[in-house]
Amino acid sequence: MTNKAPKRRRENVPEIAEISRFTESEGAAAESERLLRLITDCSPVSICYCGADGTYKFVNKLYAERFGAHPRDIVGKTIRDVFGESGYADVEPYVGAVLSGKQVVFEKQCSSNPISPRYVWVTYEPEFDHTGRVAGFIGTVLDITEHKGTERELRESEAHFHGLADAMPHLVWTARPDGSVDYYNSRAQQYESITACENSSWEWRPIVHEDDLQRTVDAWESSVRSGEIYECEHRLRLSDGSFRWHLSRGVPLKNDAGEVIKWFGTATDVHDLRKTEQELRENDRRKDEFLAMLSHELRNPLAPIRNAIQAIKRIGPPEPQLQQLSDIIGRQVTHMARLVDDLLDVSRITQNKITLRKERLELMTVVGRAVEASRPLIDAHSHRLTVLLPPDPVRVEGDMTRLAQVISNLLSNAAKYTEEGGNIWLTAEVSGGEVVLKVNDDGVGIPAHILPHVFDLFTQAERSLDRSDGGLGIGLTLVRHLVELHGGRVEAHSEGLGKGSEFVVRLPKADGVKSKIETVAPAAVTTANCCRILVVDDNMDAGESMVTLLKLDGHDVRVTFDGLAAVESARDFRPQVVLLDIGLPGMDGYEVARRLRSHDETKDTCLIAVTGYGRIEDRERTFASGFDYHLTKPVDPGDVEEIINNLMTDGSNAPVES
Repeated sequence: MTNKAPKRRRENVPEIAEISRFTESEGAAAESERLLRLITDCSPVSICYCGADGTYKFVNKLYAERFGAHPRDIVGKTIRDVFGESGYADVEPYVGAVLSGKQVVFEKQCSSNPISPRYVWVTYEPEFDHTGRVAGFIGTVLDITEHKGTERELRESEAHFHGLADAMPHLVWTARPDGSVDYYNSRAQQYESITACENSSWEWRPIVHEDDLQRTVDAWESSVRSGEIYECEHRLRLSDGSFRWHLSRGVPLKNDAGEVIKWFGTATDVHDLRKTEQELRENDRRKDEFLAMLSHELRNPLAPIRNAIQAIKRIGPPEPQLQQLSDIIGRQVTHMARLVDDLLDVSRITQNKITLRKERLELMTVVGRAVEASRPLIDAHSHRLTVLLPPDPVRVEGDMTRLAQVISNLLSNAAKYTEEGGNIWLTAEVSGGEVVLKVNDDGVGIPAHILPHVFDLFTQAERSLDRSDGGLGIGLTLVRHLVELHGGRVEAHSEGLGKGSEFVVRLPKADGVKSKIETVAPAAVTTANCCRILVVDDNMDAGESMVTLLKLDGHDVRVTFDGLAAVESARDFRPQVVLLDIGLPGMDGYEVARRLRSHDETKDTCLIAVTGYGRIEDRERTFASGFDYHLTKPVDPGDVEEIINNLMTDGSNAPVES
């Protein structure tokens, strides 16, 4: 027995060990299953495992919840049991495919609710045993409803964009960050050679005119590199082979890091607009040429009239009635000349060609010059002009001629619209850093509907027979532009018809620097200062009347009426001064001046351009041709005598224009 007992114990040892190993294995499996379930239950994906017979071996919590059940309620049941007959019919083909060893991926709508349908992405992955037969399959189900919604919104947004783009009267395009165009709207059909490339991009270079291509490519590549807005005007070829001008523009869409993620652009047909602009520029050029020619033709007859009046005053006896008539003619000539100047000034303003010659000026001097220019019109209407200026010197920085023109235009405007014997006041004061000038009158006033437009071009109160001297309606326009060029502003006020008007000009005040006060030298010249003068003018009346005036002052004068004769006469006569018209037959005044400067006998002669052309470019051309002075017709004889006086007294011969 003793021997047997130990034997039995030895025989039982393996059995106990086997039981122990089995128990440990069973515990490990349970732990593994617990961990597996813990992990899968935390997954956002529904997971299941089915055997080859279609029976569920494992499902995670999310999968069971899809059917409103607990995992233990599903494990052990077949797919048909869980889905039901109708539901199983939908997935049966996929189950059959995976059990045949194929991987299956499909999208499925799992809810029939049309208002809020649900969509899932299903994957069936087969599992094979050691013999290669399908032992079962793993299924995963991902809810993609939100993704589908986003996808639908993107499609709708893209459809809206394409619909909007197709409705636009432009060629609309988009491009990738590298600059390759990936979309054109339907307008692309109107253009030749826009073709699709292999990388889903579009080639646009063939439609650009060869003369514009390199400039276009450079501009686009520069914008792509810098991320800045792209803009370029170029000609694009249409499907009929014609070229039309387009304005192409591209705007970058950037992310939070400032990186370009997309380009949005348009190409707008501006061909007709450019054509219209060119026509307008051409019409504007022709208008300027017309105004220049008109001023020339108007000034030519004014010149001999003014000269004749001056001669009559010097020759004839001081008979009061003759003197009165001469003054009337003189005033009208001055008025006519001023209208011509206003026409040219409007042309200069519209082209931004007015250049100011600024200097520190004494306000009293500017006002004095303006009053002097306006006095004939004021006196003709028997107006009482009252001028009130600050007792202390007031300085402004500006162009003497233009500032005087501003004040003179306002005074003349007041005179035109104030009844005979009415009152005009010109006052000035310093307010803060501004000089405030006011021109008031007790005249007809300004209607309420005119007041907002009183500074617009060609705006006037209603004309009538008793307002025949109303002018061209450009004087106040000149005032506004000239004041603004000086950094100031102008206002108009009136309480209505019959209640007068007030114009207020505000200019920056200049402090701390001594002003330059212009003085005009006396026009008279003594016989001791007489000189040899050659007058050249194809208008015989203008030339001979000027000769008469100059001879009355004791000068030795000759006259010619064309350019070739002027050159020949100058070589023989050797004049000290030449009054030379520009528009001459045979040889114009510019060429005459160049030839006179090239000859030793006349190279130092003082050349004065006396012409009806008064534009800035005309003045620049006269000085470039060798002239010393530029005077526009009708020339004030006093200006000519002043130049001669300066020449004879100090030899001054600096270029001057008037």
